Amino acid sequence: PEHKIFVGGNPLLESIANIDLKNSKDDSFQCNSIENKLILFISEELHSSFPQNSEDYLGYDEYYVINDLIKVMPNDYRLLIKSHPEEKKDKYSKYLSHNIDMAIDWTFEMMIQIPDLIIGMQSMLLLELAMHRNDIICYRPNAKSRFYGEDMNIINSTKKISTLSSYLANKPKIKIDSFKNKFIGSSRNIARFIEKL
Repeated sequence: PEHKIFVGGNPLLESIANIDLKNSKDDSFQCNSIENKLILFISEELHSSFPQNSEDYLGYDEYYVINDLIKVMPNDYRLLIKSHPEEKKDKYSKYLSHNIDMAIDWTFEMMIQIPDLIIGMQSMLLLELAMHRNDIICYRPNAKSRFYGEDMNIINSTKKISTLSSYLANKPKIKIDSFKNKFIGSSRNIARFIEKL
């Protein structure tokens, strides 16, 4: 019943929304060439979690997506893969080359400030990054379900490789201020609710 539901917010997203980037600029990362543009790919362990021959299959997995991304990536781009903690360290070793590498030990602030583009599938990290960037891309080819980032209209979403290609050529932007502000005061709201109980 509706009267039993309390919407308090999300303290984690509130803390992310309050990050002050003015004092956290990180210039320590150096690209192989200053002419390279950087794409950060937010990976997830989907291949084994949602097998292709199962009823849980999403219509795509991380390998499908990264292969499509490599197909349309311009020559002046460099791809960095941010793996999920549950993924094996050598998972993408066959992909590594002069313009494809791993984003190892990157902080959240680095992920916000350094890449020219951020592309992912359905990770919560995409929403967290969308607190500070309006150009996050969600690519889920043949997706059988919706991603809540799409429903909240805070992520540039597509299922088509042609649209992904155009996003790489012309960086997309979306308005995010209202999403970021939704979570301000979450901790206070939840604390007050608990005190009343």
